[in-house]
Amino acid sequence: MDDPQERGSSTLVQQHYDYVIVGAGSAGCALANRLSADPRKSVLLVEAGPRDLNPFIKIPAGISKTFMHPTLNWGYMTEPQEQLGGRSIYWPRGRTLGGSSAINGMIYIRGQAEDYDAWERGGCAGWGWRDILPVYRAIESHEDGENEWHGGDGELRVSHARFRHPTGDIFLQACKAAGYPLTRDFNGADQHGADYYQFTIRNGVRASSASAFLAPIRGRKNLTVTTGVHVQRLLLEGAKVTGVAVQMRGRSRVIGAGEVILCAGALNSPQLLMLSGIGPAAHLREHGIDVVLDLPGVGENLHDHVLVQHLAETDTRLSINRQMKGARLLPEIVRYVLTRNGLLTIGASQIAAFLKSKDELDRPDVQIMFKPYVIEMGANGRIAPSTRPGWTTAASPLRPTSRGWIKLRNADWRTPPLMHPRLLDTEEDRALTVEGVRMMRRIFAASPLHEIAHEYLPGSSIESESELLAYVRANANSVYHPVGTCKMGTSSDAVVDPSLRVRGIEGLRVADASIMPSIISGNTNAASIMIGAKAADIIRSAR
Repeated sequence: MDDPQERGSSTLVQQHYDYVIVGAGSAGCALANRLSADPRKSVLLVEAGPRDLNPFIKIPAGISKTFMHPTLNWGYMTEPQEQLGGRSIYWPRGRTLGGSSAINGMIYIRGQAEDYDAWERGGCAGWGWRDILPVYRAIESHEDGENEWHGGDGELRVSHARFRHPTGDIFLQACKAAGYPLTRDFNGADQHGADYYQFTIRNGVRASSASAFLAPIRGRKNLTVTTGVHVQRLLLEGAKVTGVAVQMRGRSRVIGAGEVILCAGALNSPQLLMLSGIGPAAHLREHGIDVVLDLPGVGENLHDHVLVQHLAETDTRLSINRQMKGARLLPEIVRYVLTRNGLLTIGASQIAAFLKSKDELDRPDVQIMFKPYVIEMGANGRIAPSTRPGWTTAASPLRPTSRGWIKLRNADWRTPPLMHPRLLDTEEDRALTVEGVRMMRRIFAASPLHEIAHEYLPGSSIESESELLAYVRANANSVYHPVGTCKMGTSSDAVVDPSLRVRGIEGLRVADASIMPSIISGNTNAASIMIGAKAADIIRSAR
């Protein structure tokens, strides 16, 4: 049998599989790894994008090239956001083996134990922190080795930053001087405080979900991985899923399945359910889709982290902006080729601070991110290093209360869905984002930052509540963490039960960020991978 990593869209070794996994992203790769560990079960992993061969996927700093890549990225845009001045927000989503883990900032954050305990209290039995920590430890190979909080021999490499610009320590000193605590491990006993990030990087190379979970098992005879295959709809007999209809190189084909697991992400999993007749009945009828099951929660509960930036100018020697452009980058390219070290190993940010906006809170509610450079982003999402030497800091409320939706534009599977997260729709979210600006200013007013940098955005003239809110509305952006559209739970608005089975449909599960009842407190990639691994545990234990 062919190497599963080598199979393209023209090769499917059989017509029926025990498991068909739709989407080879963060969750899908982990799920395929675990399910195919049973040699008695045949597994097909279907990916719409190409193989992950582009060198910019492998180089951590290559994120600047994949951010708007026309082949590796779906390049979605939200509907105009009322609270953001009517702006549509660019939403990059990975479209290759590894999905968004192949194009993201590689930041490894699990969230807070309370996030998962809240899921459990809300009806998701088996998803509390005591259940989830062992899953994280099982998938993780931490640079520091195995301990109470981390795994040492899992597939996913987690490491500390190889490249640490000296301004990182300066920022940490200022956090401490501003009265904010320092910590040693965001993924340990307590997330509260400031420290360097941990990354999904292995020996200076991105550790995507595909490189971590698919590459090591390419010899398994019972696993087929296909690329360039678009799933058009689910095949159903009554309320039972029997397979998928796909398009391969312009030709339609039917693939049978004992069970289908959607891992297409928070934007595409609900779209595929609705295209298959599973979702809000009135909305499906609007588009001429026969209703198989009226499931109103499909596409609802969409939410995302929002950030607002604070930009400060500093001495050229204290910023890496000049090193990131033109001929000045050549020495770093050579350094990376020879040593897998240096500037090209940098992730999306260098430092984080998970902080409380009020002292009386029992856990952090704001994430602050710092990087020793400034990237300018155009209205179309295109990014480039600024010519102005400086630093970027950003604040993001950790648990937004705003909720939006995904709907179909039409019944054509090739058309992206309508995506309306309703960012900053609640007064609570707007107020906390404004407070995030004030928190960043407190850090920059502390020594030693205030001696060596000065704010130019929002700018010293922006002071009042109304002025800061206006700045937030005009400048806030997404952190690219859409979740929640196939909500897990037992309430009437839940789409999947705690075993990830679509309620009312046999032979169908969802296992990706869409099942999160509420977003975790931090970056969502690690949690998405965990969901894939947890799904495999659930499925295998049910046999």
